[in-house]
Amino acid sequence: MQQRYPDERRLEGLERLDPREQARLLNALAHEARLIEFAVDSSGEDAQAVGAALERALELAVDADSESEAQQAQAALADALDAVKHAGFAVSAGVSHVEVEGALGLTQMPVLTAVLEANGCGAR
Repeated sequence: MQQRYPDERRLEGLERLDPREQARLLNALAHEARLIEFAVDSSGEDAQAVGAALERALELAVDADSESEAQQAQAALADALDAVKHAGFAVSAGVSHVEVEGALGLTQMPVLTAVLEANGCGAR
């Protein structure tokens, strides 16, 4: 995954975890970050289909307000990540911060950046 922000921290070894562990980690990070940036770095219908499912699951994680919603989001992420793995893709992710101007002034917001790519492209 290409670094887009100077302070971005990549999640090393994410692709080596099983889908359930990936889901647990991404669910926690998405909920904490409250903002996501998602990209599909591959072409074809398979990439678009599994990418759409993964993006929906990440959005569920970001929007989860209760423990039951967080559990549902994690289950959706696990299912999506299992489909990612079986379709021959991998997910890389990183956490960065963006500056946002709000009512209380300039603040930094954490962003979870996730990229779906052909398996092996994100492993460096």
